[in-house]
Amino acid sequence: MIYEILNKSDFSAGASLSVKIPEHEVDRKALYTIVEDRPDFILPFRYKSIDGQVELVYQIGALSKLQYLSGCYLPKEYAELWFGLLSPFLDCGDWFMKPNSFVLNEQNIYCDDNKKTVKYVYIPSIRECSDHEAIREMAAEFTYRFSVADPKLENKVLRMIMKDFNINEFLQMLKPYLSETAPLAAAIPISVPMKAAEAVHNENCPEDIPIPPERVTEQTPEKAAGAPGDIIIEIPDSKKTVKREKEKKEKKQRKARKTGGFFSRLKSVAREEVVIG
Repeated sequence: MIYEILNKSDFSAGASLSVKIPEHEVDRKALYTIVEDRPDFILPFRYKSIDGQVELVYQIGALSKLQYLSGCYLPKEYAELWFGLLSPFLDCGDWFMKPNSFVLNEQNIYCDDNKKTVKYVYIPSIRECSDHEAIREMAAEFTYRFSVADPKLENKVLRMIMKDFNINEFLQMLKPYLSETAPLAAAIPISVPMKAAEAVHNENCPEDIPIPPERVTEQTPEKAAGAPGDIIIEIPDSKKTVKREKEKKEKKQRKARKTGGFFSRLKSVAREEVVIG
């Protein structure tokens, strides 16, 4: 059975959705129960009878469409999102509701600001609006919108949804990730935004680890070295170099004058001949 969902807007009440169903198709047990004790996972609503039909008006208020909250999440936030999305199908029996009476169109699934409580449109009808395969397809659709900074967890989610999708087993797999001591991510994918990657690092690393001070050693200029791969170039002082060369030359000349004689002059001539030749 297909029910038409109409969008409404009222200045005082804000945005809302409207659904009309024939009175003879109303699941009155579920309707009266959720009117008296409405669960958090369905939109607030009111109803009235008009010409053999029951009109249900669902208040949207400040809620956002779940599809607009797509992005990359930490494992804990990711698990909370899946619990909010799928646990209503397991818990709805406490209000005499049926899993197949939820509206699964992603355009009509909402979420509050803390991204933990997902809110559905529920049509209390004796006829079914969906089936298990439709729930699986909805879950598969949201895997394209929501990712997690843990590739191992993301692979588990995809494998369980695409293979033998069992809501209870699926949520049991995610349950350990709801705690602060959830399994650590093996690696951060390159596509993860920097904020998410930094948040995972900060969450998984101890905060107050003492860092030992660096050891400082005095090095002489001859032994000082740069970082690995650095090239160190020493530029000598040109004035000091010229002075030293001049002093050496003068010293040689003084020594030659002191020595004197035929042999000293011979050596000098030989040395000059070598230089000239």
